[in-house]
Amino acid sequence: MSTDNRGHPALHAGDRPLGETEIVLAYCSASLAWLMGTLDKLAQVGANVTRVNVVAKCGKKPRASELPRHATVETVENVGRNDHTFARFLAARYCTLPASILFLKDTSMGYEGGDETVLAPIGVTRLAQGLSASRDGFACGSHLAGTRRSRLWHVAVEADEFQMDDYHKQHDQNSKTQRANVDAFRAAQRPLRQFWRAVFSPATHARVDAAQHAVRLVCYGGTFAATATAVRRTPRSDWIALRDALTRGDNIEEGHFAERLWAVLLSPSPSKSVVSAVLAGGAKAAMGKCGYCSKPFPGLLSKCDVAVLPPVPDDLSETEPDLAASSQADAPHVADGCAGTAASALAASAPAAG
Repeated sequence: MSTDNRGHPALHAGDRPLGETEIVLAYCSASLAWLMGTLDKLAQVGANVTRVNVVAKCGKKPRASELPRHATVETVENVGRNDHTFARFLAARYCTLPASILFLKDTSMGYEGGDETVLAPIGVTRLAQGLSASRDGFACGSHLAGTRRSRLWHVAVEADEFQMDDYHKQHDQNSKTQRANVDAFRAAQRPLRQFWRAVFSPATHARVDAAQHAVRLVCYGGTFAATATAVRRTPRSDWIALRDALTRGDNIEEGHFAERLWAVLLSPSPSKSVVSAVLAGGAKAAMGKCGYCSKPFPGLLSKCDVAVLPPVPDDLSETEPDLAASSQADAPHVADGCAGTAASALAASAPAAG
């Protein structure tokens, strides 16, 4: 993937046209004043945005003046936050997806209250450019601060140990209240490994299983982009299962599990040569065992101190044209849950490559 002088993806002659594009925007309460200008910039990089799907969950709708004419606003039950919004869209639109989808939050132009010393947003336009330049049909909306790395490789077996044992609201000082919050927050199936095993089908297990794939991509921050082909690497039944797993409440551990699965669900499985290259670089990086990184980012193959990052591969497409080893597990499930003529139309219109 080529980059500009700031380390962001840059368009070139070999990039894939984004074509018909839709935005799925999880809305709570932040201003969307940035949206109209962003749509103009997206058009300049080849995204034909035909619809903006705004899903409001916090009892408040965005200002009409901040929305384009082709935006729809839907108010739904406040469960599962942005991860439920995205899974819900994929389950409902699996058979009628546009060529490209941008998954955004109302805070995607900057993490509200976030710690950008470790992760930082790349911006929506750069996200679209990243999807255009991607050979595997997926792009992440955050990168490791101070670096050019948006592909965050993890040791899969360590990433699978993620859970949030010490969660509580900062303003809750009462121990009984804290205990109640922790109990309400925790998932029945934990850590992450137990969650995906309980939710997904055997076909998806084969793509996530740490025993079969030693390293795994993770995209943090709840902002990413994917092609229709990438979405259909995972059967519709699994998107439905993920949607349903995120309905238990508003602030739940399952949402943090889903955040750590988007990249692996939407990307091809890494080939053996990619795994070897990633581990060779990451062996010098203490595998994220460095204070702040160890809890929220277990298995991350980089140190927290970005000044001493080793040369872990970012985008290996130039040396590894087929990022994934060809396998039936990665084949798009185009007809899954799409009956009759709809499935035939999808098969005819599906892109040849992500």
